[in-house]
Amino acid sequence: MTWDFAVRMTDIAIIVATFFGPIFAVRTQRKLDEEKALRTAKEKVFNMLMATRATWLAPGRVEALNSIPIVFYGQDRGLVAINQAWRDLLHLFEHANSPQWQGEAKAWEAERLKLDTALLRAIGSYLGFEFPELDIKTLHYFPVGLGDRISDEEAIRRGLAAILAGKSPLPVMNVVPDPIFNELAALRASLAKVLDGAQPLSVRLEEDGVSDAAVPKPAPDSR
Repeated sequence: MTWDFAVRMTDIAIIVATFFGPIFAVRTQRKLDEEKALRTAKEKVFNMLMATRATWLAPGRVEALNSIPIVFYGQDRGLVAINQAWRDLLHLFEHANSPQWQGEAKAWEAERLKLDTALLRAIGSYLGFEFPELDIKTLHYFPVGLGDRISDEEAIRRGLAAILAGKSPLPVMNVVPDPIFNELAALRASLAKVLDGAQPLSVRLEEDGVSDAAVPKPAPDSR
């Protein structure tokens, strides 16, 4: 009996495709879905960092920075560069109160902006977004009103924390009208003199409808 080798190879290919094709298809689709989800996560972190680059204390930005070691994990050259830029920025944050930066607020802010820009450019380059350094530093919208609101909220937060911690007294404003306040002050001063014996207390006695004020009277003329 003779075998048709070409036919047998075709049959084997059909059998393999029938049984293993769906498995390969499922695994391939799963791999594509995982890569897509990871790409979406990377873009979400990058979008948050870019959107909040003018307000670097925003909670969303802090969360995005803390997500970098997980979202951008890997040994690819681009991922290694991103993580190194992130470590440099984190090191600056951790040593903000070190003697090196005492009294150097402007220099520290300049260094933060430099490292932050380097991180954004590294992530953007990895994702295929090329932005000039100057654009990342300066091309963003930050209205004056927002800056004033942030400053006011920070002042309120610090002041209230100091009061609740007992480090600062609670300011109280006098809302009594000036004339009434002055009268009360004069009355308080007079009462204090009477109680100290520095000033006699005037008393009015009334008897048979005739009133006599017990007040100092001039001595009779002895001439």
